[in-house]
Amino acid sequence: MTRSPPLFLVCAFETVMILFFVAWSALAETQDKNNWFIEGRYQASVYEGAGWNSREHNTPGTDSSNIQSTSTNSRDKLNSTGLLIGHTFNGSRTALGLAYENFGSSVWKTGQYIADDGRTFDAAEYPMKMQNFMLELTHNYPLDGDNFLFALAGVGQSVIKTCNYSKSRGGTATVCARDYRQENISARLGVGAGTQLSQSLQIIGVLQYSDYGKSVTATGYDPLPIGWNYFETCVNAIEASIRLRYHF
Repeated sequence: MTRSPPLFLVCAFETVMILFFVAWSALAETQDKNNWFIEGRYQASVYEGAGWNSREHNTPGTDSSNIQSTSTNSRDKLNSTGLLIGHTFNGSRTALGLAYENFGSSVWKTGQYIADDGRTFDAAEYPMKMQNFMLELTHNYPLDGDNFLFALAGVGQSVIKTCNYSKSRGGTATVCARDYRQENISARLGVGAGTQLSQSLQIIGVLQYSDYGKSVTATGYDPLPIGWNYFETCVNAIEASIRLRYHF
């Protein structure tokens, strides 16, 4: 797979930011305590984007099961678990951290759809597996007592793998043209609230929008100059996130 220059730029930016972050932290005053933290999180999607785009060749006058239009299309839940390691500054109100999130599998599916050759199919399914690496910047806005408001922005890289897909018309045909790995720039914005459970422990609830790019499934190969055919689906969600942050 060919990686585009913008992805390299983002990875380079993240690397520089992390090195700066580590170097800056090493120079911090040693008497400051609880600047480092580890955060566990669970994220459940409350809305999933379901856009799609076909980059599949269709030869007029031949049978083609390629999707032309759908009655309905949707994506399974994009739930995930994750872990973040970070450092606070600005009086422990602002934090920068690096997160890893595992989404497992999710399936984009249709109801009945019309194929390019005019036939009606019962359904189609395009599964994927995804992981996400993200650099997050967060900030707390103190309220009364131990409570605070919370805002975040993040940029990173999602890694999405696909292989099998299926189409149904009086039976189900499952196909795997080839394994495919898609790397995307991912981005996130969110707001929420939290409370201080103890000197070292916080619990935070966040409502966030995350864009993980696109999932790409290889659906077949035609002789050159056409080459590989691809079916793309959007991967984005509004998520409810619960986070437990431990400072050390």
